Amino acid sequence: MNIQELTSLPTGRKAIEDFEELAENSPDIYFSLANTKQPVSPEELSSSSSYGDRFKGLNLEMDCCDSLEVEELWAFTNIEYLKLNFTDCSINERDFSSFQNWLLELTELKAVVLSTPPKDNEYTKIIMESLSVNKPYPLTVIYQTRVLGKKSRSNAGNDNLYIHAGNANIYQATKVTLDPKGIKDIIQNAKKLSTTQAKELHYSGHLEVEGGEWVIDVKSLYVDEFKELVISLEGSDEDGRFSSMCRLNWLEEEGGFYFASRVPIDYVNYRPDSETISIKIKTLMIGSMGECHIQGSWLQVGEEWAIDGELTKVSTTKIIEKLAIS
Repeated sequence: MNIQELTSLPTGRKAIEDFEELAENSPDIYFSLANTKQPVSPEELSSSSSYGDRFKGLNLEMDCCDSLEVEELWAFTNIEYLKLNFTDCSINERDFSSFQNWLLELTELKAVVLSTPPKDNEYTKIIMESLSVNKPYPLTVIYQTRVLGKKSRSNAGNDNLYIHAGNANIYQATKVTLDPKGIKDIIQNAKKLSTTQAKELHYSGHLEVEGGEWVIDVKSLYVDEFKELVISLEGSDEDGRFSSMCRLNWLEEEGGFYFASRVPIDYVNYRPDSETISIKIKTLMIGSMGECHIQGSWLQVGEEWAIDGELTKVSTTKIIEKLAIS
């Protein structure tokens, strides 16, 4: 993915025309405003809303979070990096649910920086919990502290002021660059305040291939701390019955997906290891009711098929012994 860092929103006729021309002629280019010196307001974003799905990063300043502000944000839900700033205005309690609903739509979000928190810390808790749910990996949350001369702001060392969200790894840092390299630096060097708890999630069910052309029976899918998937499956295609087991690793550097390559697939009517497959899981959404929605690709003999399905949680979390030692 080619992400172009913008120093500011395009303003003025010429700048806007140049931006629109680039967006129209280069569909493989995405844009980020996550690292601008000054945050942008939702009202300022309205001029770029036609290309909102092409933005992968925002440095956003919210005022009272009323419905008029939030209305301008709905075009921008594909972002992976978000920096949040709040003015000194009080949050509009009646309309705050609109802002929360937008936060819940940011399912691709990988990292969020809270630079200037809202006045009421209770809203910070709601914001962080909303951003961290339904993630197939822990969200990176960074509380940014200001440094004034040689002394940090008075609350910089008080860990009690920071909200510890659910599925999130939480850090405190002074300088933050929101891109893969910057996040890697935060993880390696910043002060860690909290970490997500290890999760043992076990599912089974069925996956449709190419809209029901054939079906894969997922005997077991084990989510290991959102870093890898252990899967055992069976199915039937034009070559007959088959089975396979593999471990899919989370590949952050490749754009964020689970992947296993050259996995042996055993057909009943063929000798073992006569063929291999690759599996790519691009979406793994775990809901509050125990469902696990999966979307991805099945790659075999030079062809690729889409796979899609909703699995249900299994009460036991027993790991397949054959895979546990591989």
